[in-house]
Amino acid sequence: MRVTARKCVAVVFLLLFWISNLQSQLSPAHTGTARTDILGNFPTAQPPTAPRIVVKLRSTFAGKVEAALPLDSMTLAPGDSGDPDIETFLTQHSVRKLAPVYPAMVRTKKERHVSELQIVTEVRRRFARRASRLHSGFTPPEISRTYALDLSGVSEHDNCPDHQ
Repeated sequence: MRVTARKCVAVVFLLLFWISNLQSQLSPAHTGTARTDILGNFPTAQPPTAPRIVVKLRSTFAGKVEAALPLDSMTLAPGDSGDPDIETFLTQHSVRKLAPVYPAMVRTKKERHVSELQIVTEVRRRFARRASRLHSGFTPPEISRTYALDLSGVSEHDNCPDHQ
């Protein structure tokens, strides 16, 4: 069987790829060198970040949270709301900060004293041609009730049912 130059080149490239892949899996202790990024910089230690989850609040509770949110920061921390239900929620779930995922929508609701459906209907009216393509019923989701919670002091170990 005759081996062509193309096949030899392909085999060499595959071997080089395999060797580089194998080297990348070895720890720096095995290779004798520390890993660097593409520019040759050593990696910096990233500070541990608090877990962040996204939740959709019930409509009655979301109304309380929206009323307590300050217009300038659009975030709540424990002790900021003045509402016992919100404070209980924040402390019970170890929430460090609560913020709407769609702050512009919540801010508009607060400033103009309108519902989310009124805002969505207004946008639908502005883009009537696009809205006319919808042939089914108009039932937009309530996205203003979606909030991001920054949690503190919670680890995977704490969330395990065996340790509660």
